[in-house]
Amino acid sequence: MGSLADQIAAAWPAVTTFRTVSTGAAGLAPGSATPGTSSSAPQIESITEIVLPDRKRQLTTSNGEVQEEYLVADGKLYARGPQTQALPATPVTGDWRLVDPAAVDAQSPQASLISALMAPVQPPYFGLSADQRERDAKPLGSIAVDGRSCQAYQIVDTTQTGERIDITLTLGSDNLPCSIETKAGGTSFLTIYTFNIPLSITAPVATPSPAS
Repeated sequence: MGSLADQIAAAWPAVTTFRTVSTGAAGLAPGSATPGTSSSAPQIESITEIVLPDRKRQLTTSNGEVQEEYLVADGKLYARGPQTQALPATPVTGDWRLVDPAAVDAQSPQASLISALMAPVQPPYFGLSADQRERDAKPLGSIAVDGRSCQAYQIVDTTQTGERIDITLTLGSDNLPCSIETKAGGTSFLTIYTFNIPLSITAPVATPSPAS
């Protein structure tokens, strides 16, 4: 796994922008769904866009309904959506609010997400522990991801509670991730990466009031 992480890190300086689209089902307990029947677990989609070095946008929906949207620009964090209403924030324009990350309750559901949004952008698998670097990455051969030919690897990890995590990582010919699929217990998420695409992220700006 360490070797793959090093390949990604070596290719990372060529990245100027990227988008990730993560989809899956969350909140489904193992064995709670009967085979052959549809699951009632919410279908989650999270779209993240990055303009390096530090501009970010993230939109999360559940069953197609917007839950929260965040934007980071010029070191400031903006938010809107029903899941963000309890955050300490000041209205800016429309339904956008300027959030004070330092005032966010560390126990709130959004705390870890906001911490990640405000942190510097790093390549996937940056900062692996010595133990994680030694974990096997079993080659699975070439697979197609969004029309790209990518090399797939299977990695087995464990959660803090000892639960098995199955990861399928695919890399393109440029050594950047094509996709990462993670399965653990009752959750399954697939993240697809697209690099160096046209993106523009700007802070929400309040519209000046008309002169009297």
